[in-house]
Amino acid sequence: MAHQNSVEEPQFVPLTPERTHMSVEQIKRAQGQINQSVHDRWKNVAQPDGPIRNVIFDFGEVLVHWDPFGPLSARYESDVIRDFRSNAISGFDDANDVSDHGGSLSAACRVMDQHDPFWGAMMRFYLHHFDQSLMGEIPGARQLVDDLHRKGYRCWGLSNWSPENFYWVPGRYPVISELDGYLVSGFIHQFKPHKEIFDEACSKFGITPASSVFIDDKPKNVAASQSFGFHGIVQKNPQQVRHDLRRMGVAIPALIHSGDLAARPDDSDDSELK
Repeated sequence: MAHQNSVEEPQFVPLTPERTHMSVEQIKRAQGQINQSVHDRWKNVAQPDGPIRNVIFDFGEVLVHWDPFGPLSARYESDVIRDFRSNAISGFDDANDVSDHGGSLSAACRVMDQHDPFWGAMMRFYLHHFDQSLMGEIPGARQLVDDLHRKGYRCWGLSNWSPENFYWVPGRYPVISELDGYLVSGFIHQFKPHKEIFDEACSKFGITPASSVFIDDKPKNVAASQSFGFHGIVQKNPQQVRHDLRRMGVAIPALIHSGDLAARPDDSDDSELK
């Protein structure tokens, strides 16, 4: 297979409703505009006294389940899909860097064409059926955000995503609308793990790294955030994230274990059910 090491410089996608399939208001939201309705709902809850006051979530595999096998599995064998996900073989990560930076999906496909036209064609098929890669909310994600808000923590989003296919996400996943605000890489032409996007998050959200914990499924992004002064958690599963947050001093209800069957959850809010 042919292979070239050059990655096309992105020609940024015009951030218009016609190109992004999003309203002007939705585009501003992806650029970090505060969700005023969420702010107003929780503004009377006192923020915690501890050092951590903000929790920043990645989206894919942290709040929402994203799996390229979804649209590809009916047409391609598993070993082909595995090679498709290998940057050394197909250029998949390099292509995503282009679109995550705000370049067009067409430019991303051309990056994979440089490895072999087969991979470029497979990428176009995948993108044409991209909605099938979005497999639902991560179990427990919305409850975690709610538990954090009830204890006075602010919840934010920071995600690498193309401006041309992000429009599927907010309407499909209610958890996104429960965040105090979020930044999406393709809308601001900065992407993780680079420092600039973390600086932009602090500026837009009015927060500091020392008061914030960043959660991502990719170790390199978490390691980068920690080097910039954030607390960091690599998400493996929702139960582990809850445990790690509590270990850091974040005051949310603990997981209930089999030995705790006689105990009630601390912070039970089911009084209206009695």
